[in-house]
Amino acid sequence: MATENKGILVVAMTQRGQLLPSTFELLSAARSIAANGHEPVFAAAVGSKAAGFTQELIERGADKVFSIDSPALDTFNDELHTKAVGEVAEKEKVGKILIPATVAGRSLAARLTVRLKAGLAPDVSEVHQNGTGLKATRSQYSGNVISEVEFKAPVQILTVQAMVYPRSEKQAGRSGEVIKVPFETAPSRIEFLSFQEEGSSEIDLGAAERIVAGGRGLGSAEGFKIVRELAQAINASVGASRAVVDSGWIAYRQQVGLTGRAVR
Repeated sequence: MATENKGILVVAMTQRGQLLPSTFELLSAARSIAANGHEPVFAAAVGSKAAGFTQELIERGADKVFSIDSPALDTFNDELHTKAVGEVAEKEKVGKILIPATVAGRSLAARLTVRLKAGLAPDVSEVHQNGTGLKATRSQYSGNVISEVEFKAPVQILTVQAMVYPRSEKQAGRSGEVIKVPFETAPSRIEFLSFQEEGSSEIDLGAAERIVAGGRGLGSAEGFKIVRELAQAINASVGASRAVVDSGWIAYRQQVGLTGRAVR
């Protein structure tokens, strides 16, 4: 008889040596699922400095952390990250995998879905579990349709939108298990060439608690000066409409909406 897949695995991805803040939001989501399903919460810390984040992940809600610390995982590589997380998921027979809904996270989720023959719910805004199993809520068609996704596959993968769950609180001294996972790199068709920093001190839209946004009513690119001043004064990020981005008044990374960034 096949063993039932159990456990919730949070993929703790790093970016330039730091954990993504969305990791702690995923841990909140995982703990809420675990409370109803009585399942353990795992975390896979992936990156060249993964070992340094294991205790914080435990203190933020993980019962067991798999530390996949390898120089080969220093920068995101679709193929190698899929191999690293996939090997842990297969060995531990986890039933649910939570991944941040970032560009890298979406790519990783798609590849893991194929590798693990899993069900996938992308860009979800709510996850809950009851007597009938795991269900996920996601919006479609610019938010005009809200759908509820149910799973039939034994492994269920979800990418969770940023800021829809609160970041888990840190519980100093919380205990858990840390397992160092050796990673053997493999040939990859993907090669990292370089990273060019934007050189901006503005808060990233994906992690912003507040946003000050502007559109064509500002009149010109110079009009964003007052938007930036207000954003700086209240510790907010700067957002913009598609029209002004298309006009070249502000960078695309500041665009909010269907063809831009999804924000809280």
